[in-house]
Amino acid sequence: LTLQKRTPDTNHAGKGDFTTVYPASEDSFLFLDCLDSQADYLRQKLKPSVSVEIGCGSGVISAHLVQHVLSDSSGVSGSSCACLCTDLNPAAALCTAVTCCQLMPVASDLAGCLRSGCADLVLANPPYVPTPDDEVGTSGIAAAWAGGIDGRQVIDRLLTEAERLLRPVPHLSAFYLLMLRENRPEEVALEMRCRGFKSMLVVERHCAGENLSVWRFERGGVEESEFRVF
Repeated sequence: LTLQKRTPDTNHAGKGDFTTVYPASEDSFLFLDCLDSQADYLRQKLKPSVSVEIGCGSGVISAHLVQHVLSDSSGVSGSSCACLCTDLNPAAALCTAVTCCQLMPVASDLAGCLRSGCADLVLANPPYVPTPDDEVGTSGIAAAWAGGIDGRQVIDRLLTEAERLLRPVPHLSAFYLLMLRENRPEEVALEMRCRGFKSMLVVERHCAGENLSVWRFERGGVEESEFRVF
């Protein structure tokens, strides 16, 4: 199957009732490639029962997770994973429900509506573009990319939120985070190491003038040799 055929339909994003919803773009597709490359790990080792995507936008990432990564080649899910999605923008939550009926979206600031320790897997493609801090969290589609100084305002909050959401050690859990080079991802990796996570750079790509990467932060039952240490 080609990537185009495997990509969930999000043509409704950015139009009509969903004009304030960030449509699937190059950063989204990089995240899908990351999940594809991690399919064996996700299916055979992590085996998530609850996934939470923070800042779901169109819902393309979680839709791809449930429809392809956690499913067999015929599209039949081999997983009973509950895929929860949150977004500060209520229109994005509705858009996600249209994208995939298997997802459970809710409008929320990060994942404050969810209890601590509820998830095996957390996914986030956050607002990462460096902007003035006062542009973060504003109304309109700009809120989907405005990340504040160094693009870190939302990312720094996400580190604490992901740590809170993931099940405690010894349970195996993982957090996938997309970042821009200007976000200083190696610094984020060191911060997560201080929080008890091991860090792995999964994919990196130069997209439309941006150097983007997706990282996996994992704790509980991990072989040290699998990870690149920063």
